[in-house]
Amino acid sequence: MTRSVAEVDVGQAARIRARALTENAAIVILPLRNDERTGKAVYAEDTLFLAKRLQAEGVRATYLDAVGDRVFVSENSAVLAAVGSLALGIVGSAAYDGLKALVTRIWRTDAGGVSITVTDATNPAATQWVVSGERAQVVQTIEELKARALLPRATAASNLVPADEGPPPSWTSKIPSARVDALIDERLDEADELAALAQRMLAQHPPEVPSVNADAEAIAVRALGRYRSALDWAEDTDREHEVHERLDAAGKRKRHAFGCKIEYEDNTYYETCPVSLGHVRVGLSVGGTATRLCSLCGEDISACEHDPTHTYLVPGGSAVRDYCRICVESDCKKHKSHLLYEATPVAIVTQLSVDEVSIVARPAQPDARIYRQSIDMKELERELGADFRPGMTLHCNKCLSECGGLKQVSLR
Repeated sequence: MTRSVAEVDVGQAARIRARALTENAAIVILPLRNDERTGKAVYAEDTLFLAKRLQAEGVRATYLDAVGDRVFVSENSAVLAAVGSLALGIVGSAAYDGLKALVTRIWRTDAGGVSITVTDATNPAATQWVVSGERAQVVQTIEELKARALLPRATAASNLVPADEGPPPSWTSKIPSARVDALIDERLDEADELAALAQRMLAQHPPEVPSVNADAEAIAVRALGRYRSALDWAEDTDREHEVHERLDAAGKRKRHAFGCKIEYEDNTYYETCPVSLGHVRVGLSVGGTATRLCSLCGEDISACEHDPTHTYLVPGGSAVRDYCRICVESDCKKHKSHLLYEATPVAIVTQLSVDEVSIVARPAQPDARIYRQSIDMKELERELGADFRPGMTLHCNKCLSECGGLKQVSLR
């Protein structure tokens, strides 16, 4: 069915035209809303790199609001690649080619259909539509709109539907697989080095020296944390089984060498073991808005020169706070500022305004996980029987048993 919707506010249309003129742009990316707390415009998370993607296709694009006046929705802990849910303003015929590039090459979804809200601000009386349907249909409609200038009026031949009737888009966004492999390998290498160091310290000093033994155990626990992080990054990849086995083996070695004492604090026992917690596949999603800076240059990543699909030769060291340009780890000692390395830019979240935190099965930032959780005292009483007394020293032997596999938690 084809209908037009209410005309866009005259002031909004004027802003789109003014911004397009100032930035010499054909497409203006529109915000979702304004944040009353900060006065800044809030953009969809998936539009973070959209202007860069369009410009790479030869289509000039910009955001309605300047760098300092915009933030992006943060429905996950970090953003590493994106294209997304769109509200666009267009000015001039060049915008139609940009829309076609968006549908055919930039926008990648698992679903066959697409839906784009479009505001044509070419004329003072702007009109808003949703172009929706299968990709081929949408491209055909865009061709019609360009050739016959049909956007200001509806025709039965088009695939235009009212903005409130368009189906919600389905998006996928992934980090390039080569980058994921590199991040997994970095974590495994660091874990292997830490585990080997702990074993050397234990072998070189008698076990009756408590301080050395404690230091070695702390290093071994750090190694388990890096193995667990490698598993988090390997989740749903062809390396998940390999990394899972290495985590289990490291946990068993640590248990044999040092034992595993369960943490007790303020009348509560806590699960802190990276191996045990790593087997429960849940993570955290942070809802709110955030400013995101480029890991390579420290500028706003939606506007800087770095493309998240490209690799750059850059020096080690940090561009944003203490985050290393190469591994994006805090206080990295491995990558040196006088040496050049290949790195892909990622977004580092700053000035996060949190509205809610949710537990999710697959966090967008793989390291957004649970690292400490309380243990039900009544469960301990059932497991340990009448001899159990709160505060007594408890040891964990899970790593000595056969692994029951990764536990996929349903959150429905």
